[in-house]
Amino acid sequence: MKFEKIFSIIIFVLWIIISLTVGINHEAWADEAQSWLIARDSSVFELISDVLKYDGHPILWYLILKFLQIFHFPYKFLFIIPILFTGFGVFLLLFKSKLPLYIKYLFPFTFFIAYQYAIFGRNYSLAFPILALIAVIFKQRLDKMGYYAFLLILLSNVSAHCYVLAFILLLFLIYDVIKNKLVNLKSISLITAIITVMLLTALMLIKPQDGSFPVSLHMPTFIGIIIVCVKGFFNLTYFSYDYFIKFSFILILYILSFMLYCKNLYQFIFALSLNLGILLVLASVYANYWHCGYIILTLIFTIWILNEENHEIIKYNYTNVLFTTCFLVMAFIQINWSLKCICFDLFHRFSGSYEAYQFIKENNLDKYDMVGLGFRTIAIQPYFKHNIYKNFDQSYWKWQYGAEEKVYKNAINLAPIVVVDVVEMKKYQDIIENLTDEEYNLYNFNGKLCSKGEIKEPTDILIFVKKGILIKEHT
Repeated sequence: MKFEKIFSIIIFVLWIIISLTVGINHEAWADEAQSWLIARDSSVFELISDVLKYDGHPILWYLILKFLQIFHFPYKFLFIIPILFTGFGVFLLLFKSKLPLYIKYLFPFTFFIAYQYAIFGRNYSLAFPILALIAVIFKQRLDKMGYYAFLLILLSNVSAHCYVLAFILLLFLIYDVIKNKLVNLKSISLITAIITVMLLTALMLIKPQDGSFPVSLHMPTFIGIIIVCVKGFFNLTYFSYDYFIKFSFILILYILSFMLYCKNLYQFIFALSLNLGILLVLASVYANYWHCGYIILTLIFTIWILNEENHEIIKYNYTNVLFTTCFLVMAFIQINWSLKCICFDLFHRFSGSYEAYQFIKENNLDKYDMVGLGFRTIAIQPYFKHNIYKNFDQSYWKWQYGAEEKVYKNAINLAPIVVVDVVEMKKYQDIIENLTDEEYNLYNFNGKLCSKGEIKEPTDILIFVKKGILIKEHT
């Protein structure tokens, strides 16, 4: 036991060192900037009444950022926040769970825990620590119902995916209260509080008719669920027959998990509800590559809870051997992604935003009129205390029909400084064509978005500067 504790400390310290090293070298990109700017430049009332409807996320992450901004927390240290939250989840996993050692020691280094949710300053970093806290107290959830209710409220305000998990956990809490004959003023009040907050959260996030964010609810299909599963556990971006081979492996992993850890019908329904619930919401709403981490988080969360309840009766048999083998295959695939992304972030620029900011600042370009073309140009904004683009109504990007057209229209009369998102150059091609070599100099600040060990897209920032404006030497 002493050796296990020492090794857990070593694993935790190693995880912190790796995360901080990568975080220091990571350049925040547009998605991270968006939430920071929304929190900075919107009141709480504006968040609740208007802004969040267009951005599609619950309020918790924005409130955390707003609290930090009150104390002038610098944007360039944003990476510390996800490290603290995800690191807390890793701590609970290592020191407060009874999971097998191979899960405790490998899971922290899988892709989503070691990189995607640990380095990026986004709301997804809140999921693991809250789920870990729920797992730690799950056996005492009826005795500590107030604490458990508070965690469900927090979980429902992380993201749409976590909202579904919180809703399923709420249903089982209601069942447990009735089954154990604990229907009293306290339990009714707490459950009512959870339901009330979850209803308000849902109302807050109803997509408005003029909302342009590319998310739409649709009926999930079996093929859609297969695709989501394979995107979560493997790294395929297009449909092929390989999906069915990979999905067969994933299905075996799920079956083995349920066989090993579910000891009665209640536990089986509980595990199936959580895992099928997250798969259905991903297959019916939105499943980008960073969202797919919820699939593995949910599976580990389920195993963690069931292991706490059944730890003394889980035997080492053929099911355990097969499950261990499947988990190790999945873990090493993801650790490979982690290593590739970590190395990329250490030796390459994830985003050209910080270097572009330095270029603007060093040359005092922010004193000139400046226009931004494309969503990812907001990646520069948080480094300044104000909206630097004269064609933007606000510093962040509002996913509203007509807003992009307005940005475009306001940019037709070109400014001395034009900042362009390289991914969306085609949208603004007619404007960019007017930025001739005779009138403007072009400066390119390279970056590449890396995920699951692959380069997904460029994150270059292009800055056109009108000739005659004095620029320090730039290479």
